[in-house]
Amino acid sequence: MTFEQELAKCQANMLKYAHLIVNKRVYKGNDAIYCGRGSIWGNQYTHLDGTTAQYRVANREEAVVMHRRQFVQDIANGVIKIAALRALAGKKLSCYCAPHLCHCSTIAAAAAYYAGETI
Repeated sequence: MTFEQELAKCQANMLKYAHLIVNKRVYKGNDAIYCGRGSIWGNQYTHLDGTTAQYRVANREEAVVMHRRQFVQDIANGVIKIAALRALAGKKLSCYCAPHLCHCSTIAAAAAYYAGETI
């Protein structure tokens, strides 16, 4: 899959799951699961200065695609547990990116997939 195809998939997932992805600074509910850095779901790729991300990339789109690639590998290698993903299905996920393109789109889509939803 090309970078452009992966980006298109991430963008489509962001649209599909936008109702579940909330901004940690803005969302006032206490029902969202934090998926930012410092959590097991955090994105280790960033385009911003001054973060704790392990890897620096050129822009937000690259950060989200690189996260998706790592996430797929982590699922395949058992680093991310399927049961943990299923537990996230249909739940609100919070990060600091929303409503912009966010790695939570990949997490939400994977959670739905492993919970048996068609994506």
